[in-house]
Amino acid sequence: MSNIVTLIRRELAGSFLSPLAYVTIFLFLLFNGYVFGEWLHLLQLLGGGSGVEVSTLLGSYLGSPVLILLLGLLAPVLTFRSLAGEKSSGTLEMLLTAPVTDSQLVVAKFLGAFLFYAVITLSTSVYVLYVVAIGGLPDWGVIASAYTGVLLLGAMLIAINLFFSSITTNMVVALIVSIFVNLALLLVPGFLGSRTQDPFLVELADYLDLFRHFQRDFGAGIVDTRHLVYYGTTMALGLFLTLRAVELRKWR
Repeated sequence: MSNIVTLIRRELAGSFLSPLAYVTIFLFLLFNGYVFGEWLHLLQLLGGGSGVEVSTLLGSYLGSPVLILLLGLLAPVLTFRSLAGEKSSGTLEMLLTAPVTDSQLVVAKFLGAFLFYAVITLSTSVYVLYVVAIGGLPDWGVIASAYTGVLLLGAMLIAINLFFSSITTNMVVALIVSIFVNLALLLVPGFLGSRTQDPFLVELADYLDLFRHFQRDFGAGIVDTRHLVYYGTTMALGLFLTLRAVELRKWR
């Protein structure tokens, strides 16, 4: 456990001491501020709304397509250097020969990226507090549900993107492939579901459609166990494949 904590500290130090980290945070908050501004304009058009209306709008803001796409682009930025950068600089071999297991390394890389992701995404809570300050009283259960969905989405995408960082020494390739896969996961299920009449395919696309998870459930205060299974199994698969890629490198 101490090895994992040490590695996580190393990851967080590398993240918060990097200029890229602050550029990422700035750009995320800049674009996200635009999303919030549009949402606030809608709230003003509705005259402020009751507590229930405020909760609904806050949930829809946290699950808005623009914000979800931004999060889909944020995960690759946090992971493309994780293992690809270690390999290109030659430090991965040093880590693998240290008293650190492969699984500890992968878990630490994952948690380091996820904690940084959590810090960035939870910074949007300032918008929620602003709404409360101007007189809106949201349902905190809805807010907690929406943030749960946002964090689960990030955990899943980070695990997947970590795998792509583990199979290449080229950080640019890891970044581009991760962005492409994330956008495919976000956009393809909904696109295919709207263009098929087969009941099974429609249901499958609906289950895989990440936007629907937020629009119908997380953004409405519902934490469906089916979504938890989807995010959890996909995250576990990403970490499993990453671990196997790291283990195979030792045998080359």
